[in-house]
Amino acid sequence: MHSSLGGPDRACLGAVALWLSLAGCAGLRASEARDGYFQEQLASSPYPQACDRLWPDVLRLLAAKGYALAGRDRQIAGEPSASGVDRTLSNATETRPTADGGLEVATAWNYGPENPTRYRVTGTPAGPGACWVTFTRVWQGVVDPASHSTARDWQLQLKLLQVVAPEAAAKLEAGAPKP
Repeated sequence: MHSSLGGPDRACLGAVALWLSLAGCAGLRASEARDGYFQEQLASSPYPQACDRLWPDVLRLLAAKGYALAGRDRQIAGEPSASGVDRTLSNATETRPTADGGLEVATAWNYGPENPTRYRVTGTPAGPGACWVTFTRVWQGVVDPASHSTARDWQLQLKLLQVVAPEAAAKLEAGAPKP
């Protein structure tokens, strides 16, 4: 079968292709604007609880996302104790204090459908009754497993805010650019 597109047909197809590419660019810009908004807002506002009070919610959130914890953190998150083999092979680190009076934890690697990932979470005191919490997602390299890339995960930061301060989370979400 021979098809000859020319004149108006070709122009119509070109217009459709241009419209689709512009719509895709607009969607990408909206998504980037939304990401930027949440990154900025969540980075500039501490959580309204002291780090030690907030930390059990951090651990439960990580466990709910399927990231294995170590030691006492497992019990705090409502997970069963790890077996001897799991404890030996796990690269998760139990929550430990930081030099600035905060807290830090690292999960084990999660070998899900994506590249292996894990989380490092830090809680830094932000004055009485407040804490800065940063969820950093770590991806293991595919070609070189010793290489890693990292990014702050605002989605988990928002989920934590929804748990500890639902009204503040709702207000923040209401001001977000629409996707």
